[in-house]
Amino acid sequence: MLSVGAVFAVPLGLVLVLLSWVVGLPWWTGAVLGAVVTALVLWRRARRADVTVLEPYRSLAGTANPDPVVVARFGNLVEGLCLSIGIPEPELLVVSDPARNAMAVARDQRQTLVVTDSLLTDLERVELEGVVAELLVRLRSGDAERATVMAALVGGLLLDSALGSVGRPLAARLMRRTLDDYRDVTADRQAVAVTRYPPGLWAGLERIGSGPVLPVGATPGTDHLWMVPPPRAADLFDFAPLEWRIDILMES
Repeated sequence: MLSVGAVFAVPLGLVLVLLSWVVGLPWWTGAVLGAVVTALVLWRRARRADVTVLEPYRSLAGTANPDPVVVARFGNLVEGLCLSIGIPEPELLVVSDPARNAMAVARDQRQTLVVTDSLLTDLERVELEGVVAELLVRLRSGDAERATVMAALVGGLLLDSALGSVGRPLAARLMRRTLDDYRDVTADRQAVAVTRYPPGLWAGLERIGSGPVLPVGATPGTDHLWMVPPPRAADLFDFAPLEWRIDILMES
């Protein structure tokens, strides 16, 4: 995170150094102020990482009109698996989109699952059970929280901002250093340990991968949060190919 801070502290510090010189203050006053302001901005953004990440999806969920019966079944499935896993029930957001995918977002005690309505309607119950189990174990293990903070600090500040392509190489380096290469495979295994039915999860992954996986409006800064990352994220962080994940589950 020091690298992210430097991206903003350096230009801000230079501006404040110049202002300090103009008003007659020591040059280092501006550098110190720049570092302090940057630290405060990053700290606040990290504390509210989930709020930042979820903002566009809350808007989408507010305009969605999913089948209430399907949503109720989803809620019942989440409730039962939460009791089995031993974690509090997360907030549920359903967005209308032809893509089948889902993400787990967490910060401190706040936990949220974001799913598309296509995922809920197109997957069989055992397939959806495997997918939901994986989302929940990502919450339990802390992987979702680490990924959420990365989305707010690295994704939001370096990928989804005006820095654009300039910040992409640094973002890729930070992503690879922070996110475990095998996080998806680990989560797959933890999920089937809960459901005790690997075919459910691998069939669910196959169905997700058989169509578009990236919801409309999803930004590059949150690509690593999706259960099945989009192909465009391959140069940002290392993730197991979907076919590899399915092969491992089939061997379980």
